[in-house]
Amino acid sequence: KGRAGWYVNLLRKQGDGWRDLFFGLNDVMAKLNVTLNDHHRLAWKFGGYDERSNSTYLGLTESQFRRDPGFNAVPDDFLRIRRYAGSLAHTFTLSPSAVLNTTAFGYSTTRNWRRQDFDRARAAGVEYLNIVGNPAIRGDAIYLRNSTGNNNREFDVIGGESRLGIELSRQRIETGFRYLYEEHRDRRVDGTSYIASTGMTREYEVRNGHAASAYIQDRIFLTPRLTLTPGLRFERYRYVRDIRRQPVAGVPTDVSIQRGDSVMKPIPGLGIAYQAAGPLTLFAGVHRGFAPPRIKDAITRSGVSLELDAELSWNYEAGARLALARGLRAEATVFETDFSNQIIPAAVSGGATTSLVNAGRTLHRGAEFSLAADWARLTRTGLFTEVRYTWLPVARFESAEYAGNRLPYAPKATVSLEAGWRHRSGFQIGVDGTRAGSQFADNRETRQPSADGTTGLIPAYWVWNASAGKEFAREQYSVRPYITVKNMADALYISSRAPLGIQPGMARQVNGGIRLRF
Repeated sequence: KGRAGWYVNLLRKQGDGWRDLFFGLNDVMAKLNVTLNDHHRLAWKFGGYDERSNSTYLGLTESQFRRDPGFNAVPDDFLRIRRYAGSLAHTFTLSPSAVLNTTAFGYSTTRNWRRQDFDRARAAGVEYLNIVGNPAIRGDAIYLRNSTGNNNREFDVIGGESRLGIELSRQRIETGFRYLYEEHRDRRVDGTSYIASTGMTREYEVRNGHAASAYIQDRIFLTPRLTLTPGLRFERYRYVRDIRRQPVAGVPTDVSIQRGDSVMKPIPGLGIAYQAAGPLTLFAGVHRGFAPPRIKDAITRSGVSLELDAELSWNYEAGARLALARGLRAEATVFETDFSNQIIPAAVSGGATTSLVNAGRTLHRGAEFSLAADWARLTRTGLFTEVRYTWLPVARFESAEYAGNRLPYAPKATVSLEAGWRHRSGFQIGVDGTRAGSQFADNRETRQPSADGTTGLIPAYWVWNASAGKEFAREQYSVRPYITVKNMADALYISSRAPLGIQPGMARQVNGGIRLRF
């Protein structure tokens, strides 16, 4: 309306039935944009999110998964999330060729998670509320205690960034700066019954970090067909772990343990694109990858810094992109990611802890292909198809304890297929499928499934979906009833063996609705 525009979105979503897990959430998001004059524009955004659900970390054992993949041994586990977020952005058009964007942002999240305590083996002197599974089979039984561990966490983040874009005759320069402060309050509360959300605070700590980064990128149009894009970013991250309460000789005790550390790295990158012919573009790039270690994993409970380095990698890619005017698109890319220090969890199957460690070098090498055709533009049949394929023959540890082993959760092949048909009356129907190849679930390449479900090869699987809908368009509005069927074959498959056992893939789900636009 005039110089202002606004948008409000409200969502209520709830359900139950999948592993006896109820969920209900409310989500609201609002935007307001105001153009002050030809040079200044303001944009305000606010979001609020509230969720209550019976989410759980506890997966299934092998026998539970085979017997009833929808089983949930801890239906009283309860997750509560509240999140408030806001931002204010200012766009300053300095000239027709220069624009400055500045944003201030922040959010606050409270995440309280009640989880029933359990053991994988019987502990002496403990009276259990229930035993699920067969105690005669090692790892098959879950011993449920009449107590809870409440993981209550609060996250506060505030920051700002400013980006300047300048268009020159044969260049586009982008530069910017970003600062972020984050604070995380982590509290472990022990409850005295399996539904207790309050109790004695066993652990409490505060973790905070200051992150600052600056970057510059220059897109240089060397010729009408050749573009070179060098860039450089600097990252600095300072963090502190402040432990205020933890068990001492088994007794929760107030303590004062504080330790900090920092990491700073330059991150260069270079990209090149060449339009070899009208529809054909060749491209290549090399970029540095960077991620700082998590504070909780970089500093121990005794206040010792493990001196975890940042996760660093070199990422290489080269490929070709073809876009024909008559609805045919194709792309092929080869890539290599070489981590000089990948930070990964140690293998639970080997009896190690699950804290992150400097794993040393890892190597990922493969290729991606896609081919899409809009046959309506080619043959006037109304058909459209797309094929996407990722081939990852190399994904291995290059050094340290697991040298030569394949990385977990890295299938050698992933393929996606899609086919559909549109009619000029507005009716559309489509089918799509995705196949994930077999993959290991731990660093030791364990093939035989463990009884508790946490290790073992994850078999390959296909998941097929279908959809249909019809749009009834009028001059000022349109109505579109639709139906979708996810996992229409009701395939039974393992999506993950973490955390804490088998996480089954989603069963068949049918959704129907009506979309109204006006």
